[in-house]
Amino acid sequence: MSTALVLGGGGPLGIAWEAGLLTGLARRGGLARPDRVVGTSAGSVVGATLAAGLDLTALPEKTSRPLTLAPNASADIEPLMTLAAEEAGPAEKLARIGEYALAAETVTESGYLGLPLFAAFAGVPWPDTFRCTALDISTRRLRVWDANTGPGLATALAASCAVPGLFPPVTVNGAKHIDGGVLSPLNAALGAGHDHVVVVSCFTLTGPGAAEIDQLRPGGSQVTLIEPSQDFLILSDFGTGVMNTAHVPDAYQAGLRQSGTMPAQLPPA
Repeated sequence: MSTALVLGGGGPLGIAWEAGLLTGLARRGGLARPDRVVGTSAGSVVGATLAAGLDLTALPEKTSRPLTLAPNASADIEPLMTLAAEEAGPAEKLARIGEYALAAETVTESGYLGLPLFAAFAGVPWPDTFRCTALDISTRRLRVWDANTGPGLATALAASCAVPGLFPPVTVNGAKHIDGGVLSPLNAALGAGHDHVVVVSCFTLTGPGAAEIDQLRPGGSQVTLIEPSQDFLILSDFGTGVMNTAHVPDAYQAGLRQSGTMPAQLPPA
């Protein structure tokens, strides 16, 4: 039985919660090494760490520091969420978000790429099982990078996490890229073709998010969806506060606790 693990976006709190969740599952023998790991935004950092065999327990410390933003900038993602919720066609909406990302005052691209969270992956070989997403601003298409098509792992992760308005777009092969969660915080369809797909979402799924999960099942995949506990939802202010690094330690502990409430083995034996 082949297994895909899909890890969704959710800011620094999402990184901590997913790291705690996967650490707890691993300690219980609850998640065998997946055949494919798909990471978007926060999930890209956690997924790369897992697939490369690195230490998940080190991630909370790396994400608990205050965000590195431009002077006088805030970590408020409300403007981005407003753009994403606008009544517009997908192409028009993505164009507006791309323009917003390019016009925002942020730290320099080189400064962003040098952040410890990404710099820690410099020189780490790209894991064969890992896939990472980012959005190409010019083409408005989702890029899915792997060991054969991706840039260096550190650059790919930085691009996948480049939240429009907060961080600068990342240049890969001359094109500017932003957060892979702009189109979908999950990109669950990338788990298709596997017998069992474990999808980890930092948000309670409704509407399009739930539809993504439903579309996996007709292809024959057994799907296990892991949504956040009430503890994490409160810490993240139900999604609007996922960039609040002050709650990172608590988010990690929430993930650990939640892992203890789950089945003893994923996927089922």
